[in-house]
Amino acid sequence: FSTSSCLREEAFVSGLNRYLPKDISVRGARRVEDGFDARRQARSREYLYQVFNRSTRRPLLVDRAYWIKQPLDAMAMSRAAQSLEGRHDFRVFAAPLGRRSPLRTMYRSQVVRSGLLFLFHFEAESFLPQQVRRTVGALVEVGCGRMSMDQWSALLRGSGGACPTAPAWGLCLRNVKYAVD
Repeated sequence: FSTSSCLREEAFVSGLNRYLPKDISVRGARRVEDGFDARRQARSREYLYQVFNRSTRRPLLVDRAYWIKQPLDAMAMSRAAQSLEGRHDFRVFAAPLGRRSPLRTMYRSQVVRSGLLFLFHFEAESFLPQQVRRTVGALVEVGCGRMSMDQWSALLRGSGGACPTAPAWGLCLRNVKYAVD
């Protein structure tokens, strides 16, 4: 936002956090040049998606993680996720694109198990609409054994079927990096 205020950046952080809802927090503020475009000048974005894996639900995670009852194969999901790193055509994981290019560079694609949670970490230059949720949906199919690694590879080549879309409640935008970071 533009301002003529002389307040220090820290004052904006505390002031904004006072009025924001409890599930949103400003971690920092920085002065930038006029014309700065927060969306177009981002170098990368990082998303975290959480999957809770147990036969019974955990009420405290109901709106924070996707609950999967079936046991998940961490190694299979991890192998599949790693194959996403690099520059690829991700249209198979996206909602309709219109004229947008489906090419994106994925810097990090990782699945980590933490107790009963599977943490899906993704960092890319940018993401297509629903890319993270559809990617997680497909990786869960791999983890449940409903999609083989051969089917996963075919999916990446564009010859596989549609990807299931994981629900929104496990998704969190963790960080946006800029050249000034």
